[in-house]
Amino acid sequence: FFGIMLILIKHSYVVLITVLMSGFGRAVSEVGAVMIVGVNIDHYTRVMTTAISLETRKGDLEKAMSLGIVLILTTMKRSAIEQDQKSRMEEFYLRAQSPVMQSMERTVCGCDYGGNSWTTRAEAEEICRLLGLSAGLKLLDVGAGSGWPGLYMSDQSGCDVTLVDLTSVGLQIAAKRVTRDRITGTSWISVADASNLPFVAGSFDAISHSDLLCCLPRKWETLMSCRDALSDVGRNCFALERHLRGIGI
Repeated sequence: FFGIMLILIKHSYVVLITVLMSGFGRAVSEVGAVMIVGVNIDHYTRVMTTAISLETRKGDLEKAMSLGIVLILTTMKRSAIEQDQKSRMEEFYLRAQSPVMQSMERTVCGCDYGGNSWTTRAEAEEICRLLGLSAGLKLLDVGAGSGWPGLYMSDQSGCDVTLVDLTSVGLQIAAKRVTRDRITGTSWISVADASNLPFVAGSFDAISHSDLLCCLPRKWETLMSCRDALSDVGRNCFALERHLRGIGI
């Protein structure tokens, strides 16, 4: 396999670089779909890519180029941060499945999901009560990792749960747990960025995230994204392991 890869890289590196650049460009420069959905309204639905397109049509190429450079630098920096965070969390989730780690987790938190949250069983039950979870309601657990406490709250209340995390390793562990424990409610998983949740506005009756904001650089964007995904009468409950500064909490 690696020999074939080396041959491809050696003889087709120009094509591979072109493909990578094209894919990156499409990922960070989508304009058409944004224009169709949001129509580029100033201060409401205008984003970086539509602003660049607008300034180009106006002939202000200097401003368009400046915006483009900011977009590329922001994307590259954010990707590096995300990749580092994903790598660390993947290692943690795999290590947390060891018998020793799960024994410690049962002693401290009363569960053995191999999660990265300090939420105890009693706290998870209290979150269930605060959110008013019951059968038929839709819960979103952001930063769910290997399923704690979202799956437990779904099993206890009968609600449906969607687990979101930046890494697929933890979610794969959670998916196996759903089958093994025969969780009461219906469960979905989604690999996604907490600060840019891929859900229609008002999709959920309740949102929970435990010890998540402490680990994220884009805290305010995460809170706003959760607010958008929550219904008008929904409830949002999140736990913090330390005080946060700079976002009004």
